[in-house]
Amino acid sequence: MSEFFTQVKLNLGQKVDVVELKGKHLFKAMKETGSESGTYVKHLMANALFIDGEPVTVDWLEDLPANELLTLLDAINIQLEPPKQYKL
Repeated sequence: MSEFFTQVKLNLGQKVDVVELKGKHLFKAMKETGSESGTYVKHLMANALFIDGEPVTVDWLEDLPANELLTLLDAINIQLEPPKQYKL
């Protein structure tokens, strides 16, 4: 299993571990969805989020309250920000 980037505690009381995203997570999600943007994010999250060492499922994500889902999405998005460009 990959190294964890952070852990998010949901208002529901669950602690969700977020792995440090690597290319393999992105490529797996692309393969699973054909890069279809609507389902791509769900599959990327399902590949990167774990509860008690077990990966979450797309169904679990779909059943989460929206505010909880957005909290987890923030933990994913922060890792996807492009590097800052430096002027020479």
